[in-house]
Amino acid sequence: MEITVDLLCELFRYRWSAPILAELGRSRGCKYVTLNHRLGVADGPLRQALDWQIGRGWVVRNPGYGHPSRPEYVLTEEGAILAPRCGATIALLDSIDAGRAGLNRWTVPLVYTLSAGASRFGEIRPALCGISPRALSQSLREVMDADLASRHVAADIPVLVTYALTGTGDRLAGIWV
Repeated sequence: MEITVDLLCELFRYRWSAPILAELGRSRGCKYVTLNHRLGVADGPLRQALDWQIGRGWVVRNPGYGHPSRPEYVLTEEGAILAPRCGATIALLDSIDAGRAGLNRWTVPLVYTLSAGASRFGEIRPALCGISPRALSQSLREVMDADLASRHVAADIPVLVTYALTGTGDRLAGIWV
């Protein structure tokens, strides 16, 4: 499976998608209640993310479910490819205390886009699956606050503002590149 910015936009569409894949990969399948307790997520968002992942083909209901020791949800082959990367992403974000900002819809796709090199606002926006200017602006602020990217202002006329990854941002992008 080729990792693209479009795939990352899909994966991080729901905040709990990456944690679900990581947990299912770590535990080789889970029951709904177990996922709910381990992730500490409310029923609505968990159900929405699981249903979306089932529709996307990353998670399936276990056909052998029914016995108390069998998991209710398991990963498909595609989901099993993404799960270790999701786990590594969550571990890195937790290690730098950026879990909340890091799991926002646009953070990982933005970091992935910036991994190609320093970019201007107008170059980033078309690469990110229809992101609005306001959402991009907010995401750039959050990524900079989490020390995943930096902003460089050149004192030229007109002023040239570029965004580039920091060392931590490079580590996060390296998980997906």
